[in-house]
Amino acid sequence: MKSAIKEVEQSGIVRDITVSPEALAKEHVLRRLLREMESVLVAYSGGVDSSYVAYVATSELGERALCVTGVSPSLAAHEQAEASNLAQRFHFRHEDIHT
Repeated sequence: MKSAIKEVEQSGIVRDITVSPEALAKEHVLRRLLREMESVLVAYSGGVDSSYVAYVATSELGERALCVTGVSPSLAAHEQAEASNLAQRFHFRHEDIHT
């Protein structure tokens, strides 16, 4: 049996999506593991994977989750801006670290 959850696109559009029980079980484990930690640092690029982890970590730990973006000459300015904008939109505690 699949479950419907809400998805929020970068544009702010909310839609229902269907998620498999296996995916929901994996998220449940991730949330449990995060709650067991005192704090976490998320390597955050603004991409799909790190944004998902940042979102779940922030929802479970609040201010005890820090999302960090490594800024170097190889990171395009628009990618850094997109990561920062997404972090603001979802209220991630976010810092850029210049490498």
